[in-house]
Amino acid sequence: LGTVTMHLERFLLRYFPPGIVLDYVKSGVRRTKNIDLLTLNAETDVNEVASEIIQREPLVTEKLREQLVSLLQKLQEKVVQHSDHQFYLFKATKKKLFFKSCGWGSCCFQEKTEGE
Repeated sequence: LGTVTMHLERFLLRYFPPGIVLDYVKSGVRRTKNIDLLTLNAETDVNEVASEIIQREPLVTEKLREQLVSLLQKLQEKVVQHSDHQFYLFKATKKKLFFKSCGWGSCCFQEKTEGE
């Protein structure tokens, strides 16, 4: 099997809702990964957030800490300017009816939520 190579091309800032997007190349294919920072506010320690990202994301190395902290500070300033917004993660669910044979020659319907 061939070796999978990944390298970070650039960071992208997403101001609303707050987050960072990692633009990277994996085996010659450009991809992106979103890192949501919905709780970022004026009191957030951006050095701590940077440490968490570096620990969690293999694409973000310690060499990039200074650049990452600078971007987090810029994002934090923008969020503070628009502090009247509150952001949430949510998942929409859809209900479907599934045909189910009950074994008596008749049929019944079963309601099921997607993801179950």
